Amino acid sequence: MSHARSRKIARSKIDEISKNLYAATAELDRKVVERLAEVAEKRGVPRTQIALAWLLQKEPVTAPIVGTTKISHIEDAVAALSIKLNIQLPVGGKG
Repeated sequence: MSHARSRKIARSKIDEISKNLYAATAELDRKVVERLAEVAEKRGVPRTQIALAWLLQKEPVTAPIVGTTKISHIEDAVAALSIKLNIQLPVGGKG
């Protein structure tokens, strides 16, 4: 994973489209990822399950999975169905 991450970091230094697309929300995105990690750790489940549980509790999501190729991804998706979250305002405080 660290190898893939270093490749991603190197690409982000030269990929102007990515810079423009994600730079404006990078700080808020970081806060969301940190909160996701906190909730997952507190519940003792993978971050994927918390992220999918959150998505599944939003309207009108009916099928958040497209083209999964690994059994573990399906297992996380199924497990996410049984996770109930207390959905609050986003980290930025605006609904």
